[in-house]
Amino acid sequence: MNIENNYLIKQKTILTVIKKQNIMKNIINKTSSKIIGILLLISILGFTISQSPLVQEEKQLIIGTWIVGDEITNKWIFTSNNECKWELDGKIIGKFTYIIDSELSYSGLEHTFLKLTTVNSTVSEVGEEIEYTINGLGERKMILEYNTGIGISYTHFTKQ
Repeated sequence: MNIENNYLIKQKTILTVIKKQNIMKNIINKTSSKIIGILLLISILGFTISQSPLVQEEKQLIIGTWIVGDEITNKWIFTSNNECKWELDGKIIGKFTYIIDSELSYSGLEHTFLKLTTVNSTVSEVGEEIEYTINGLGERKMILEYNTGIGISYTHFTKQ
């Protein structure tokens, strides 16, 4: 009987230790998950909030009315609230939201791009995204590069 009691006490002790270990593992896992989640959130916010000086500058420079090539009735109008309208012969043929962002190449060079998302258009589907590389953007001139699928197309703009 005494041996059985000792055996039962040892089993209960072992089970208690195992339960305590499991509780500690759960606490550590939950704490680790929270810490990883917080670090991930801080990283995402850091990338979202902090933009390169080039991106910030181009976001300011793009605002205004741009004439496509030498077609005075073909215009792209960018607003400060990230809206873009395509106007042809005085009629709006497309409404888009836009973002300007950048990527770093393998060599460390920063390349900026313009992404338009269709809101309403006669030339693209609602929700369709069109991405252009910003090849050049200054006070008066802009060059956008677009991959047509069979080659690269460059569109030149002059600010009105």
